[in-house]
Amino acid sequence: MEDMNSKDGPWNKELNSAPSVGMHDVPKESLLEHLGFGKKSDAQDKLDERLAQHTRFVYKLQESDTASSSSDDES
Repeated sequence: MEDMNSKDGPWNKELNSAPSVGMHDVPKESLLEHLGFGKKSDAQDKLDERLAQHTRFVYKLQESDTASSSSDDES
């Protein structure tokens, strides 16, 4: 099969070159830190710890209730 595409087509003259991009400095801080979301908050961390502890406590209560009710059913 012969290649019928011409290498010197008129469309090559009509195409503009791709725009160039200049070099930019990389920011020192992340976007989250710049917006204030990346900073750690001690109050939020303590709240998270208390919530996790309470969640573990509730799930342990539910597990013990489920285990005791299933052992009562078997008796």
